[in-house]
Amino acid sequence: MKENKVAAFLKAFGVVGAVCGMLPALMTLDIFLIVECALASIAAGVLLYGLGEAVELLHQIREELRGSRTEEAEPDPVAGTPEHS
Repeated sequence: MKENKVAAFLKAFGVVGAVCGMLPALMTLDIFLIVECALASIAAGVLLYGLGEAVELLHQIREELRGSRTEEAEPDPVAGTPEHS
């Protein structure tokens, strides 16, 4: 199965965004700002990562359905009709 580049990008962007979002908060000394930025960046990262997972699952379902359609044998229209003697 092919790797879905969009799902991989969303997952990576979610992780990097969560980590980079906490860096400015850690540079300040205000505890309220640290907690607020950390929670916001983690929430955004989790949502982006979850969106990447959903895209990957939809891609897997699409590939499985595409594979099952090509594996099914086409019905023979002549074999289903009774012979006339």
